Amino acid sequence: MTSGRKKCKDVVVCKTVEYHNDCTLDEDAKPHLPVTRSEILDSVTMVRTLEDSKKIVNHLLQCHQIVAIDVKGRDLGKRNGKISLIAVGTCNGQCLLFDIHTNCQLVLKGRLKHMLECKGLIKVMHDGCLIRSALQQCYGVKIRSIFDTQVAHAVIEGHRSGKNPRCIPYETPLFISYTYGRCVLTPADHALEKMYLENCNFWDTRPLPCKQKEYAARGVLALLPEAYNNMNRRLQGPLRITFRTLCQGKSIELADCNSMSGQGSTSSLKVIV
Repeated sequence: MTSGRKKCKDVVVCKTVEYHNDCTLDEDAKPHLPVTRSEILDSVTMVRTLEDSKKIVNHLLQCHQIVAIDVKGRDLGKRNGKISLIAVGTCNGQCLLFDIHTNCQLVLKGRLKHMLECKGLIKVMHDGCLIRSALQQCYGVKIRSIFDTQVAHAVIEGHRSGKNPRCIPYETPLFISYTYGRCVLTPADHALEKMYLENCNFWDTRPLPCKQKEYAARGVLALLPEAYNNMNRRLQGPLRITFRTLCQGKSIELADCNSMSGQGSTSSLKVIV
């Protein structure tokens, strides 16, 4: 990010943000990942225009092989549901918030659909059934190459406890970060969570308040890179088979992550269709 950028200010991305290629990162050359509230807000960039969206998506496809995805909106997954925000997190700690409420053309004309359906880009998401359903219903998007951290946790915890993975309860992205990640995010504002549950138009406020930017960013930044890496490493042998079986049972088109780490790589991906 450029040093002159102010917190919570909406910017023209292609002119003010430097993107750092995370495809060559390794264990000895990790970026400083956002942890504090101010660091998280500094990592956030709002994307509104088609020009910015196309340039950012092209960059992600060329320089990244793993991103985290989340969707915010109203009545997601239902017939009258609406997507207001698509959050994309990267392994180097950046969060891109695509403002679908302001410009719904970002999905189709801004190349978001192309990115989400690209087999060569792994999409890490937490309990992604609702995300997939919302994108399919609203824009006809079929997400490909998915790594679902809720499913991965269920398999890992089921193996540890001896329980059926289908009986493992839901956990939050924050829990996943605490359990599997090294960069632990601070807890979200409980008052904000209450507002989210009580206000159906919570994600339609513009300009988007800083607290909501932070809330949206946490959901993706909690998953990369350590949480994904550690979960992926533990899904070996029979656990990998169980993970694939559960994902396929949920109609998830998942990625073959056997040789992929959250630091990115230049190798091609194999996808189970």
